[in-house]
Amino acid sequence: DVLFMCVGFVAHLIRLFRADVGQNGPLQYMMIDQPLEDDGIDELQRGAYVRSLALLLRGADKNTTAQYVGVYGAWGDGKTSVLSLLRKECRRDRFLFVDFNPWNYPSRENLPVLLFDAIAAKMNNKVSLPIAGLLRKLGRGLVAEAGKSFCDGIPVLGSMFSAFATRSNDVKIIKHDLVEALKDCDWRIVVVVDDLDRLVSGEIYEVIRLIKANGDLPNVTYLILGDEEYLAQALSECVPHGEQDGNARVLGRKFLEKIITYPCRMPAVPKARVYAFVYTKLYEIAHRYGL
Repeated sequence: DVLFMCVGFVAHLIRLFRADVGQNGPLQYMMIDQPLEDDGIDELQRGAYVRSLALLLRGADKNTTAQYVGVYGAWGDGKTSVLSLLRKECRRDRFLFVDFNPWNYPSRENLPVLLFDAIAAKMNNKVSLPIAGLLRKLGRGLVAEAGKSFCDGIPVLGSMFSAFATRSNDVKIIKHDLVEALKDCDWRIVVVVDDLDRLVSGEIYEVIRLIKANGDLPNVTYLILGDEEYLAQALSECVPHGEQDGNARVLGRKFLEKIITYPCRMPAVPKARVYAFVYTKLYEIAHRYGL
């Protein structure tokens, strides 16, 4: 009996929906798969998980090297929505959230410039012009250094490039000055690396290598959002040959574990909460039509 009542209720809603669509058009009722905004409501009760992430950010020692936090979940689990809730949770803290989405950048050669320019833009607006300047110099210095290494293998290009390329010693000095300046900075930098699991294997490896080898700075936390299984599989295809002494998939996971200081796997939403959410939405629809 209950089943027949539910089927009849849904069928009645469909008839009303079709009639309303005929009058107002279908676009009014399209549901768009978008994450929560920063002022969104946590209807799936992710609060405890968000608060644990906030505690990690607040507890980071700004005088040591960078902290790497993995926000792990499958596609569609709501990682970006959790990030919005985290920003809301930390709105009274002195955090600078920096969005770095490598999926938006087709050029991998300039990733250091893009990363450090993104941080510098936030520092410019709120914190420190000198630190912003050092960040920009470091990014450009790393790209120039990489270019010089390539050109050194070609004598003619090497002699031409050396005339204007940043020297290795210059990059070391810039990074040293930047490290000391960041230790004295009152703001904590949180770099959000989102959509990493939309990249192909080699691109994922390059981004991970960048934030670990060159972005390992004090007073910086990297929030890496992605599907843990996908990232491990992708990295397994790029592990240096010297480390491939076992199962490639296992090595990919171990490589990821070396980088991520704190893996934070998103908890599953309890079925009771899902049922309550669906029931609430059905009730809102019924109320709309006066049922």
